[in-house]
Amino acid sequence: MKHNSSSGSGFDVAAAFYGSQRYTRFLPQRLEALLQEASQQPVPHSKLLATLNTSPWIKHIPFSLPRGLHLLLGDVQGGSETPGMVKKVLEWRKNQPVAAKKLWDDLARLNFEVETELRQLGELEKKDSAGMSSVFCS
Repeated sequence: MKHNSSSGSGFDVAAAFYGSQRYTRFLPQRLEALLQEASQQPVPHSKLLATLNTSPWIKHIPFSLPRGLHLLLGDVQGGSETPGMVKKVLEWRKNQPVAAKKLWDDLARLNFEVETELRQLGELEKKDSAGMSSVFCS
């Protein structure tokens, strides 16, 4: 394990490993001791896994959409470079902490509301797959 200063969320790795899910980002500070150790010598994977598996921030909550329902994400400006975008967002949060906290909290609440609704659609599909198919697959 080699430490670098990138600011990625880790979602891409979690999605590749677990598939569709609710992703909860851990605080990088939780791994500081391991990163410090890794700068001196290799850290056994068993130690990394033990740290991850005993930490309360690891949550894998599977997630899937009902059959026939598709979510699409479009970027009309050609993408972004994650480290640069993260730097700008962190700067904005530092310069406008009250507005940033409100927006962050509102966004989190709305994301959970969307997730709840989609999970309810999934439960309806389990109970009445033919009826749900007629709604989403027509």
